[in-house]
Amino acid sequence: MFDHLSVGVRNLSAARTFYDAFFAPLGCANTLAAEAELAYGPGADRSFYLYPVEGERVAGLGTHIAFSASL
Repeated sequence: MFDHLSVGVRNLSAARTFYDAFFAPLGCANTLAAEAELAYGPGADRSFYLYPVEGERVAGLGTHIAFSASL
């Protein structure tokens, strides 16, 4: 339904630590690590992006994103 999703974060390094651990049990890993963005997905896929946002307001604040996983 969608090609990819981009989410702004205040601290890209802290987000990487969290999402590396979060995505591992789901079979996904970091597929791109650059100074201004990270991407995650299964294999070489890049479907979930993170990018740094400065300031107090972060785009999408309050947005709900749900991931599915096999039991």
